[in-house]
Amino acid sequence: VGLAALAIWMFVQMRRELRGLGRWLVGALIAVLLVIAVAGGLTTVGTAMTARTAGGGQLVDIGGRSLYLECAGSGSPAVILQAGLGGSATAWERIEPAIAGSTTVCAYDRAGHNRSDEAAGPQDGVAVAQDMHAVLGKAGIKGPYLLVGHSSGGPYIRDYFASYPDDVAGMVFLDAQPPDAFTALPTYSAFYQTYSLFAGLVPSLARVGLLAPIVGA
Repeated sequence: VGLAALAIWMFVQMRRELRGLGRWLVGALIAVLLVIAVAGGLTTVGTAMTARTAGGGQLVDIGGRSLYLECAGSGSPAVILQAGLGGSATAWERIEPAIAGSTTVCAYDRAGHNRSDEAAGPQDGVAVAQDMHAVLGKAGIKGPYLLVGHSSGGPYIRDYFASYPDDVAGMVFLDAQPPDAFTALPTYSAFYQTYSLFAGLVPSLARVGLLAPIVGA
């Protein structure tokens, strides 16, 4: 997400500032960035298409609605994996086993994603933090936690730390979205809204087979 937003911002700046050979060189670089971003986006879409599969976890009731949580291993601190925009617990299926050999590791589906119920209201960072706190508490996963956030999961784990600082032993950011993306990149807000809308439609489109030609499912 962040890479595509950067490419779009660079394209806008290029059209304003560059002429001649410089424009062509920068244009080629932007094209490469967009190809990488699209490939990453399709991977995220493919992950999201595995909606409502059984998985190896459990649905945890957090008060009138349920979130899907899967944990493995034992020990502390527990590592909590927060996927990026459109992602879910399945995004970590190759990473969880490696971590489980050393300590407890958990991944979950945010409200409205994959196997989890829809959110009760708007899913801003505070709401995500509250849901995450509730599902871990109900499942008996004790803190403090080592939080890992990928892409848009980065701001989510920052929000969790802001709300529950005593529950956090440390944070790891994997290609995380910067906290100032909406202000530092003028085109990011529009891109984020479009991508968020598409990601929200993915499970429904996948169930009727409309995305199979795109992701090779």
